[in-house]
Amino acid sequence: MKFFVLCFIAVLLHTGLTLVCFSCQQSYRTRTACSTTLPNDMVEECSETNAMCVQAVEWFQNGSLQLVRRACWSGDFCKNYTKQGQLKQCKTCTTDRCNNQVLYDPIAPPQCS
Repeated sequence: MKFFVLCFIAVLLHTGLTLVCFSCQQSYRTRTACSTTLPNDMVEECSETNAMCVQAVEWFQNGSLQLVRRACWSGDFCKNYTKQGQLKQCKTCTTDRCNNQVLYDPIAPPQCS
């Protein structure tokens, strides 16, 4: 019986220590849930040790594809970026739901003369 009580306490302690991050990937140039509102269903519990929350803006194909990425990441995503695109903005943090900055940059309307 003592074993089960100890296991239950260990599970409760572990659950309280798990980092929670917003998790999504969508367009940077349009107003999306990932770039602006961040609903509560866009979260994940980080299962890796040394996990961080990351929020980044990545450009692919010379900027024709621009994405917002939010996720749990093991290690420093910003320092160790190895994808084929360009990392335009990047921030890591270590508190629950800290990757919550608005990352939306609408295309400016054409200027009329």
